[in-house]
Amino acid sequence: KKPSDIAKFANSDVVKGSEEWPAPVVRMFAGQISTDKFLDSVSTKPADVWMLSGAFFYAGENALISGDIDTAISYFKKCLATKDSMGLEYLYAKRELDAIAAAASKPAAAPVEQK
Repeated sequence: KKPSDIAKFANSDVVKGSEEWPAPVVRMFAGQISTDKFLDSVSTKPADVWMLSGAFFYAGENALISGDIDTAISYFKKCLATKDSMGLEYLYAKRELDAIAAAASKPAAAPVEQK
């Protein structure tokens, strides 16, 4: 389930019916639109590379929230492929990939015996 605060904000006058960034991000996190529909709404104009970079990052975060690590990795890599190295989302995508890699390299914890 998505947090109720996000759903409330998605239904607010600020977001509802708006196509202005970041309204589509909020609607995706609220589960009102699919990730594919969200990405379709994003500008691919060269001047808007910051938006495309951010869109891939937020799609990756949404996949992580859903527990789909492979899809998250794919979106984070697409974010980095935009080469928008000055954007915060670009930097966050790199950190997320580093964190996922670090978590994957740690040995699994031993099961706890129940008595």
